[in-house]
Amino acid sequence: MSFCRMLMSDFRRMFQSWNFWLSVLAVALVSLIGSFPLIRVQSSGVSLFRLVTYRLSNSFFLIMTAVVALPFGLSYREDYRNNYRFCIMGRTNLSVYCWSHVVVTASGAFFSVLMGYALGYGLMGTCMPMILESELEALRLSSREVYSSLLLGPAPVTYFICVFSTEAAGYAFLSVFALLMSVSISNSFIILTMPAVLFYGSYVVCSALNLPGIVRWYHILESGGWLSRNIDDIHILMPCIFLYFGSLICLEGLLFMQMAERRQMNG
Repeated sequence: MSFCRMLMSDFRRMFQSWNFWLSVLAVALVSLIGSFPLIRVQSSGVSLFRLVTYRLSNSFFLIMTAVVALPFGLSYREDYRNNYRFCIMGRTNLSVYCWSHVVVTASGAFFSVLMGYALGYGLMGTCMPMILESELEALRLSSREVYSSLLLGPAPVTYFICVFSTEAAGYAFLSVFALLMSVSISNSFIILTMPAVLFYGSYVVCSALNLPGIVRWYHILESGGWLSRNIDDIHILMPCIFLYFGSLICLEGLLFMQMAERRQMNG
């Protein structure tokens, strides 16, 4: 089986799985629940822009890291348990199997976050403005941030698209990390907590060693981090963010293939 056919088969499995659609609904639900405290406090003066800014500081990140790993992050463990991996190995090779799973896992996380945010914030957008006039005026006077400046342009919705896409790319990286860990960990709960462990572990290490901003991927996931501070053109920034997380995902893919090969040799 060629890589393209394997990829199509894995995408079909993902879209036919309830886990993918439950993940989309869970992201939307997390968005709605996470916004309620601010909506309750500022019931008459809240905008989508304020809610999107607020979500970066709430405690729902832990839930999100587990939710985005659902579509395909547990696929290797399920394939191994159901003997699907051994059946498919007669029709393709391990390299094709591994890279197909990496691509589909990353894509599944990316699209589930985008679709979930679109659903959640789209519903909230039916009963509140995109941005308040006072917030718009404040941005005109003081905004130097590449994302926020999009709200001053002819298509303010691009702000939400770019912010959500940045975060979705980061969650795709975390989802592939869950896939990587599933090679050596059999407990589903532990696998789904691994992205959160990586997040907080990276934060502690980077802070302790005072590592440069380009290494602090968790800030890039949240708001562009070091990249957004050094690139002021959104048309350059977004490809750089995708390239950044794409490179990290490729490194995870190499590790995933090596670990899968080692497990295959060890039986």
